[in-house]
Amino acid sequence: ILTIVTLLISAQFKISHWPGGNLIGQIGLIFSLIFIIIAFFDIFKRESLKPFSKIIWIVGFIIFNWIVGIIYYKKVLKKACT
Repeated sequence: ILTIVTLLISAQFKISHWPGGNLIGQIGLIFSLIFIIIAFFDIFKRESLKPFSKIIWIVGFIIFNWIVGIIYYKKVLKKACT
């Protein structure tokens, strides 16, 4: 959620030509990279996932990181908690 909010604020700053839009965008991308790295570690340590599923989740995180993050949370993490 932090990534989405930061990138939306950055877009608003850039559209309005306010100073700081580039910096906020870079911070949003850093949050996105941190999220992807944490997700990779979680996927690799999870023994309940098959190797092919791990590859699919990783590719999904790289391409559609926050959408796949929400789906991963609902499907894998919720199932692990119950």
